[in-house]
Amino acid sequence: MKISKIRNRLFQILEKAQPGDTASVICDLFILILIAFNILPVMLETLAPIYNKYHAAFHIFDIVSVIIFTFEYISRIWISVEVQEPGSSFQKRLRYIVSPMALIDIAAIMPFYLAFLPIIDMRFLRVLRLLRILRIFK
Repeated sequence: MKISKIRNRLFQILEKAQPGDTASVICDLFILILIAFNILPVMLETLAPIYNKYHAAFHIFDIVSVIIFTFEYISRIWISVEVQEPGSSFQKRLRYIVSPMALIDIAAIMPFYLAFLPIIDMRFLRVLRLLRILRIFK
């Protein structure tokens, strides 16, 4: 299968579900449920007994979620050339990257990746982790 056909199909799946497109509907529901489930750990982590008992599970869920959201973000950059608007591939991708939805996506996943930088103050990182809530607005 050609790359352009794969990109076009992924565009159809990730964009708003069309009637009868089961893959697109499933993808939309999956992302929506994952966003909703990401709210729960944010709330439960504030309760010390629960956080202490399930810290590892929260961490694993966060890693899996960030991987999925990162894949979605990168995929949306890749498929943005399929949008029927004027401009080069670069312009279309740049237009997507600076769109409100893409900025919310990157703000939601960025705290996870910033934790790997040794120069980041952990207090600052804790504040940024609150940005995970922005996934809801997606």
